[in-house]
Amino acid sequence: MSVTRVKGGVASNIIADSARFYVGRRVAPGESPDAIIEQLSALIVEACKPAEAEVVVSGDTAFGAFYEEPDSPLVIALTSLTGHQPETASFGTNALCYSPATAKNMVVFGPGSIDVAHQAVEWVDIDQLVQAASVYRRWFEGDGLPAT
Repeated sequence: MSVTRVKGGVASNIIADSARFYVGRRVAPGESPDAIIEQLSALIVEACKPAEAEVVVSGDTAFGAFYEEPDSPLVIALTSLTGHQPETASFGTNALCYSPATAKNMVVFGPGSIDVAHQAVEWVDIDQLVQAASVYRRWFEGDGLPAT
């Protein structure tokens, strides 16, 4: 869990009458986002006692995690086409928004590095782009990847 933003008070020499803070927590496979929200809310309310705390969940930002086994046909096929071993992503992705009804199997795959993504100067090596395009082309042509 991480506290990502804190707001409160009107001056450095006056005790604040209220404060707001924003937290984020990644959901692991098998965990329920609703259960985590309930647990965090109870923890915050308890930690604030004897003061009162109101917990407000903002937006639709709670998604369950997904995990694709390394021995799944999709991962094996991508591994054979790319020559790279699969890794567990240590970052969030919009793939979390898809339900099992939308996609039977999911992986995060594409060129570039998360280390330079979503920054003022984001870039991808041309060689990685060409390799990804080749994998996508072979996939769409049905060469070596399972239909998922």
